[in-house]
Amino acid sequence: QRQMCIETGLSHLFFNFWRQKEDIQALRDAVFQLREAEKIYTYALFPDFWAVIQGELGQMLGLLGNLTKSEDISELAVNCYRNQQKVITERRDPITWALAQENIGDIYYRIGKNSEDRPHLEDALECYHDALYIFENAGNEDKIKNIMTSIARTNQCLNLIRNRETIPAAVSYTHLTLPT
Repeated sequence: QRQMCIETGLSHLFFNFWRQKEDIQALRDAVFQLREAEKIYTYALFPDFWAVIQGELGQMLGLLGNLTKSEDISELAVNCYRNQQKVITERRDPITWALAQENIGDIYYRIGKNSEDRPHLEDALECYHDALYIFENAGNEDKIKNIMTSIARTNQCLNLIRNRETIPAAVSYTHLTLPT
């Protein structure tokens, strides 16, 4: 129990230092401390605390992936949120599950937008719709508004990509039919 407090406490100290100073190494150190805690507080022995660690790792890795523009780190964040959802199921705690879905959607959106990758954007939409369903059932108007904004933003990005894919083909076709 004491070990749990030390590692998660250190992680939170590093995270708070990063928030104040924007020192990316502090964010990396926060992730490291949570990874150390994860080795001790395993899914098999401490599922609830393990799920908390996974959610915090998802948050920190998502930030780190965004700051470093690393798709690999962002995918690690998604895996952590998915791990959290092994314990925090839609049935057990729908709001926390939906928040994880929203976070996964945000990560997929960033990856899809940065790489102009339709599958990631489509995955983002799926996550957003899953979260929206839960928030609508809970009557959480603020979250509904946020999710609807995320869905609109993702659809706009998808439409831009679709337009870029179809316009060059149409231009090439038109170019070929012009008289020489």
